[in-house]
Amino acid sequence: MGENDWWDVSRWKGMVVRLSDFFDPATLQRARDYARRDLVQSVDETENGVIEGRVSNGQGKVYRQSIDLEDGRRRANVAGICSCPVGFNCKHVAAALLVWSERESNPHGQGKTGLPRPVQGWLNQVVEHRAVPRQTASESPDGYPDSVKDRLLYVLDPLDSGVKIDIYKGRINAAGTALNKSIRRYDAVHALRSASPAKFIRPIDLELLAALAQSRLWNASYAYGLPDLLRPRGDQALDLLRRLCETGRLLYDNSPNAHLRWSDERRDVCLGWQMAADGTQRLALEDGAGAPIEIRAMEGAAIWLDRDGGRIGSLAQPIAENTLRLVRSSPAVSAKEAAALSAALPETLDGLALPRPRTIRQVRRKAAHQCARLTLGEEVAHDGPRYFGGAVRLPTLTLRFDYDGQEVWEGDTDPSYIDGDQVVTLTRDHQWEAACFQRLAKAGALSVEDLEVHWPGERMMNCDFVFADGEMSLHRLELSRMRDALDFAFHIVPELRRDGWEVIETAKWPYRLSPDEAVLSVNTQTESGAGFQGNDWFSLGFSAEIGGKALDVAPLVAACLEQMRDDWGDAVPDVESLRAQLAAQPVYLKHGKSGYVALDLSPIAALLHLFLTHYAELGALHPADATMARLAEEALVGSDVRFADNAGILPLARSLHALSQAQSFEAPVGLTADLRDYQAFGATWMGSLIGAGFGAVLADDMGLGKTIQTLALLQARVEAGAEGPALLIVPTSLLHGWQAQAAQFTPDLRLLVLHGPDRKTLRDRVEEADLILTTYPLLARDRDWLASRAWPLVILDEAQTLKNPASQMAKALRDVPAKGRLALTGTPLENSLQDLWTLIDWINPGLLGDRKQFQTMFRTPIEKHGDAAAQARLSRRLRPFLLRRKKEDVAAELPPKTEILDRVDLPKPQQALYETVRSAMDARVREAIGTRGLAAARITVLDALLKLRQVCCDPALVKTEAARSVTDSAKRTRLRELVETLVAEGRRVLIFSQFVEMLTLIEADLGAMGIASLSLTGQTRDRASVLEAFSVGDAPVFLLSLKAGGVGLTLTEADTVILYDPWWNPAVERQAMDRTHRIGQTKPVFVHRLVAAGTVEEKILDMQARKQALADALFEADAQTTDIVLDEATLTDLFAALV
Repeated sequence: MGENDWWDVSRWKGMVVRLSDFFDPATLQRARDYARRDLVQSVDETENGVIEGRVSNGQGKVYRQSIDLEDGRRRANVAGICSCPVGFNCKHVAAALLVWSERESNPHGQGKTGLPRPVQGWLNQVVEHRAVPRQTASESPDGYPDSVKDRLLYVLDPLDSGVKIDIYKGRINAAGTALNKSIRRYDAVHALRSASPAKFIRPIDLELLAALAQSRLWNASYAYGLPDLLRPRGDQALDLLRRLCETGRLLYDNSPNAHLRWSDERRDVCLGWQMAADGTQRLALEDGAGAPIEIRAMEGAAIWLDRDGGRIGSLAQPIAENTLRLVRSSPAVSAKEAAALSAALPETLDGLALPRPRTIRQVRRKAAHQCARLTLGEEVAHDGPRYFGGAVRLPTLTLRFDYDGQEVWEGDTDPSYIDGDQVVTLTRDHQWEAACFQRLAKAGALSVEDLEVHWPGERMMNCDFVFADGEMSLHRLELSRMRDALDFAFHIVPELRRDGWEVIETAKWPYRLSPDEAVLSVNTQTESGAGFQGNDWFSLGFSAEIGGKALDVAPLVAACLEQMRDDWGDAVPDVESLRAQLAAQPVYLKHGKSGYVALDLSPIAALLHLFLTHYAELGALHPADATMARLAEEALVGSDVRFADNAGILPLARSLHALSQAQSFEAPVGLTADLRDYQAFGATWMGSLIGAGFGAVLADDMGLGKTIQTLALLQARVEAGAEGPALLIVPTSLLHGWQAQAAQFTPDLRLLVLHGPDRKTLRDRVEEADLILTTYPLLARDRDWLASRAWPLVILDEAQTLKNPASQMAKALRDVPAKGRLALTGTPLENSLQDLWTLIDWINPGLLGDRKQFQTMFRTPIEKHGDAAAQARLSRRLRPFLLRRKKEDVAAELPPKTEILDRVDLPKPQQALYETVRSAMDARVREAIGTRGLAAARITVLDALLKLRQVCCDPALVKTEAARSVTDSAKRTRLRELVETLVAEGRRVLIFSQFVEMLTLIEADLGAMGIASLSLTGQTRDRASVLEAFSVGDAPVFLLSLKAGGVGLTLTEADTVILYDPWWNPAVERQAMDRTHRIGQTKPVFVHRLVAAGTVEEKILDMQARKQALADALFEADAQTTDIVLDEATLTDLFAALV
């Protein structure tokens, strides 16, 4: 295809279309490359005259074009719509038109001379060319040929008071001596608008008429302008240009440095062939030295223009304007076409010698040097369709390739250059070029043509790559980020330069590296919030000092942490791996006009690792989190990072740390027991916290000796001379146990029990005692007396008893003044986190905020959303004040405990009863929820579930007519078989149930089997004698209700536990198991769970697992929180049909 930008559209009304009128040079150049590379897949004209095309981008994507050629006044109009990001009159539209026009105008490819059609068309014009005639110098401007008798006359208007001239026409008489009498007015303006004037209008007349019109002495009507023949021409026009130059205000374009001055040099020009780098030639006007010269033509004259020298002057010989147009439209003639064209060209063109094209030899070789040239810039795109989306500026990359000094882009042909009479073509290394493009794509650069979210502007379409947010990277198969541009600028660009790339940073490129250095520092800062123990809330701040100015970089560090959590999840690398990664990937700070400053975070790798592993955040921290400040200071030891405790939180942090590192416990003289190491530590830990003014929670597993640890603390307190008695509040069922163990292990401890109807008479002896022992039910009754004293220490045993903050006991306890507070519990969390808040808010008021704050900050995020970060914050805040050890961690000598799940299938009659009750209860529950809502219907729900559980235990528990007819009881039958076997093996068995009536039925069964048993329920009066009877072996089976026998008892004589019916709370069941699996047990313990298969009891086991997960998550760093919300979906599962 030829390189000219016009063609004759024979099927479009014979009009000539010039593509340069509709496309800029860069777009045309790319369109020609697309056409040459056969990227135009199809182009056709529809019935309504619309041209439709399909053009590939060379990378697998195909764009569609729809082009209208609408009639204009003198040329066709090109309106092309394309599916590419540019959208209108793009390179794809131009490429489609080039291919279509070539096919339409040259269906056979060549003309009669064997030349391509564009070259042949131009040759025809050269051969047929006739220059516009020029007036010869010898012709007299005012002489008349003998054959011309008419005369143009100038008549002074006699009716006007001023000077006005009218134009008339007369004729010479036959003798040629005078004018005829007939002289009439002549419309010279109309006559001069014709193609050629009458012969009696001489050249001098044209000059005179123009002068008369400009001076307004001629009364002619020239409202539509002067005829062309009266306009300045020749020397007049040159004189006008000269006068313009003399003003000093004539410019060759609208640039401020484009001034022109007049030169009197009259240059000669000639025709010559200018050769391009690819070996093609074009006809051009040259000066005497063979250099191209810029010429402008006008009527009767021509000028030369020297832009570099800022000069303008006239040619020695004028050139007709149509001749100049023909030279400019010369097509590019290839070496193959030169010979045929030479034979057909005429000798001259408008009087100028027309030389032949040069004979060129083609040479191809590999380049001696090749280099990738990358230009970094910034261009405008839109974040929506053009004219609708907002403008955004995005960093861009433009990739070019240099072969021995010849620059090419991806779509160019092989580069070439002229060396004498030969064209040297350099073979491109396409594999190397493709690798260069791939390298940029791997670094996160996006192809401009692949943008989906952003719409590139016209300048951006001349670039190859761009960086943007939210685009899909086809190479990485992930969403792009602007962070990729920073990484590219400060990591990839240096690598490219080391690898020999030429990288050019334009003034637009937004990512330049500043020579300044950033000095990092960390400090604590005071934050707003309710104080705790005289300490304010605080936060860890990060700042970087650049050029003497400090910048807050905490948001940047927080974003870095968030990104790390997203990338790694729980798989956090070790500190050294993290340090190496941070050193390889610094973050960058914008430092005004000087550019970006690299900030190396590797010196704080240990600190960031601390945040990652502790789920810590950079926001405000409670004073109880003071440990984070201490750990931060320790993590920065050995680095160059400065640490400042501006908030003054470190003293508290060090104090808490010292408390957690309790020294060896010096057993008090009056303690008659040998403490295990963990028990000694527990006693010391409690004493240290209370001595420092904090409350403490001892939350060891049941059976690890919380009682002995507390007695050791109390004995040490007495021996240290502490003033005033301590107050110990326990469940009523544990009064005997505390009295017995105090008498056994601390016999010198003066114990006063305030219980029973005569307790008021004992109040006068309080000051004589070391320990006052009372019970929870008496808190409300003795509220006024307890609140009237200032107790140095108040201790709660089985502190989970106060899980309801609205209960009378909890309210009464808050009124009891206490300098020190201690809570003992094996289950600090039974049902929900609300239990924990109630306990902790009594131990250390304000530690977890008020109930509303706790609900927002911890309970809702953890229980409803499984928020691991909130869970970690809660655990961190509790850790200094809550000590929990597990049996497997500190009592490895304990024998194993085996839990056995025994699923029992209900017989048909019992199944039918279950379904009857379930169906009725399901309807009742749904009606209650629909009427009152789930929260208000809670009692109805619990009552319905109770009845289902009773059916599973034994139909005899269900007080209905239908239940009386059912005598089969699967679990009761299974229990009889199990107990008979266990007793025969010599085992001692504890049987727990929620229902006292069920225990009565079991007791009757055992009696019928001849097996002796003991029973302990809330109705038992002489608990001590019952416990003593089992201890000495009066019976092999002990029947206990969960409420009465599940806490505070030591029954290590038994080695088997049977949980007849499951309870919602796993902590309650664990307490029951731990009556026997505790310190002092020497035999393996077996726990049997009896569960009715497919019933609500199996659903209870699922809920137990979820509740246990919540408790584990609170006390174990690696546990995962599980949602335990009782919602309608859970209720549907509980009331599901029997399976």
